[in-house]
Amino acid sequence: MQQNQSNILQGKTALVFGAGGAIGSIVAKTFAREGANVFLSGRHLESVQKTSEHIRSQGFEAVVDVVDATNEEQVNNYIEKVFKTAGKIDIVFNAIGSRMDGATQMMPSTQTPLKVFTMYMNNMVLSQFLTARVAAKYMMQQGKGSIVMMGATPSKGVASFLPGASTGHAAIDGLTRCLAAEFGAMGIRVNAVMSGGMQETPNIQEVLSGMAKIIGVPKEALMQQVKEKCVLKRGSTLVETAEVIAFIASDRASSITGAIINASCGEVLD
Repeated sequence: MQQNQSNILQGKTALVFGAGGAIGSIVAKTFAREGANVFLSGRHLESVQKTSEHIRSQGFEAVVDVVDATNEEQVNNYIEKVFKTAGKIDIVFNAIGSRMDGATQMMPSTQTPLKVFTMYMNNMVLSQFLTARVAAKYMMQQGKGSIVMMGATPSKGVASFLPGASTGHAAIDGLTRCLAAEFGAMGIRVNAVMSGGMQETPNIQEVLSGMAKIIGVPKEALMQQVKEKCVLKRGSTLVETAEVIAFIASDRASSITGAIINASCGEVLD
């Protein structure tokens, strides 16, 4: 990791929520490699510690905490503690996604219980709003900061049988633009990175398995169909997505705000 280091985040204080998951973990590692002082949190200590252990094995540092990113009190206390410890908060990335309550719930919309539909709003969207607005209070004192949210292509209508997730991701797009417009005058940038279906992640594997079962095709055939529909004839990878997130969080992207960055390998086109 150190050999490819470009230090685009040198000296930055970066918070990563959901740092024990597939996306949060790779983003945390990329932030650290790029020079950021990383503060990692998640609901389960063991998974976050694994991420921190990898970072430390590469010669970097990481601070770990247990935080439920949907709990307002915990988020308030945690971000305040980080600010007091580090003296600033430059970057916030929230990897909390649609699997917080267990396996992805994929089914026809006519059969989707309301509690499953609203799960995405009550977890994913709530968490993104909560961490962004609390961090913004401290970034305002600095006159700068970068908030990066995790978007996804279901917001563009590519995921039949996932009404809750599709609506939730569309809400993230709207929230990104709203906060960018509100916080911009204080020097805070807010963007979202819209990944494609990263087939190496447990979440996408569950989605593909569920979709294959519903439409009656082999999972492997569906996986290939998804790739073929992309302009680049392949799907996004975790590493690629993390690199885009690191760039958008950095000062090299200082003129970009309110953007939904399409990093989907052309799964959708803007």
